[in-house]
Amino acid sequence: MNHPDVTWGQALKIWWSFAWRSSVLSILVLIPLEVILMFFVFRVMPQPGQKLDPQQAMKLSSSMLLAWPFLMAIIVGLQTAGMRWMIRKAHWSNFRIAILPPNSGN
Repeated sequence: MNHPDVTWGQALKIWWSFAWRSSVLSILVLIPLEVILMFFVFRVMPQPGQKLDPQQAMKLSSSMLLAWPFLMAIIVGLQTAGMRWMIRKAHWSNFRIAILPPNSGN
């Protein structure tokens, strides 16, 4: 099977098609999640003029350590959904993207 070279223009079109779709999904999902997380962070923070209790600091840091893998999984899922959306729906004037089975090139 002949594999044509991808030009810089085509690569940029593919990237942009993926990037805007992923950005839209991220805005719709991550901003509400960040608002919820900030609500919990500010709830634990001390009032102005008070010192941060070491136990509160440990609670805050442990909750952030637990939230980080969850947020990373959400980001990977959103980017995967953006990629699937791009592959299924994107149309360019001078080329197409094809998903081929593993043995189709032999």
